This record gives sequence, C-alpha cells and structure tokens, in this order.
Amino acid sequence: MTTIQIKRSIRNFGIVFALIGIMGLYSILLQYNSSNHPLFIKYFVIIVFSFKLLMGILIVIRNKVGLYYLLFALSIMYLGYPIGTQISKKYSKYVKQYLQEEKEKNG
Repeated sequence: MTTIQIKRSIRNFGIVFALIGIMGLYSILLQYNSSNHPLFIKYFVIIVFSFKLLMGILIVIRNKVGLYYLLFALSIMYLGYPIGTQISKKYSKYVKQYLQEEKEKNG
C-alpha cells in the first residue's frame, strides 16, 4: 500500500472517531437532564466521548500524540471485540508503517 493510501486510511479512521465523539456528546447532552442514570455514568460517558473526539481531531491534523492514542485504542479493540481483531491488526500495521516512515524522513 502506498504512503498516500496509508495516510488517507488513517485520516478516515480519525474522521470516524471524531464523528463518533461528536454524536455521542450531542446525544448525552440532549438527554442529560431527562435520563435517570446516576451522575457518575453520565460523567464517564462524557469523558469517553470527549476522548474519542480529541483522538479523532489529533489524528486528522496528523499529530503524533493522536497516532499513539489510535494505537492505544486499537490495542483495546484487539482484546475486546471479535471483528475488532481484524480491524486493529490492519490499522496497527498501517500506523506503525506510517510512524516509521515519518521517523526515517525526519532523521
């Protein structure tokens, strides 16, 4: 796979994470006062979706921290979900290849 295709696939994954974060925060804010969930669950959900939004934004702007967040999320996905195993193997390989190319380019 060429470098442009790798960058595009990583960026698309970041866009998906950012959209998940936006939709999750929007839905929890709409139901914040009307739901009967305990307060700690609301805070936990807000923190999780904020993390996804931050990770998606950092990946899209090609920040190294965002790529390491993505590797962390992929390692969790590798353990947690059956279909996530295939996705995380594929994208982990892309991210590691991209990080190595960036390291070689920057010296």
